[in-house]
Amino acid sequence: MPPLSIIATWAGLFFLLWGVIQACQLISYYRRSVTTIGTVKAYRRHTVTRGRRFPVVQFKPDPGPRVEFESKFGRNWEKYPVGSQVPVRYLPGTPESAKIDSAFEIWWDIPWFIALGLGLIAFGSQAT
Repeated sequence: MPPLSIIATWAGLFFLLWGVIQACQLISYYRRSVTTIGTVKAYRRHTVTRGRRFPVVQFKPDPGPRVEFESKFGRNWEKYPVGSQVPVRYLPGTPESAKIDSAFEIWWDIPWFIALGLGLIAFGSQAT
């Protein structure tokens, strides 16, 4: 087996395992979390992300004071208008775990890791 195929296979196994672990953690998060409604208060731009806009969302966990968080996913456009309501998911007692509750914002990276892992494993097995 050539060294490149060994490296590709091991890297593929790493990414595949990482994706599966992330999926399991996310399933656990979903089972333990609760949902509420938040309001988009503003957008923040970050120069390191080439000017992408990240929504700043405020919500009130039950119980507790209002909490504000910045979504980890920015875009070049404002997906949610300022003042609009968005679904929020968070762990009870840990409002800083909040995320906008949309499939893309929560699941987006897991399919990439799994696909990359499978692709590298396939490449490594063909490079013999």
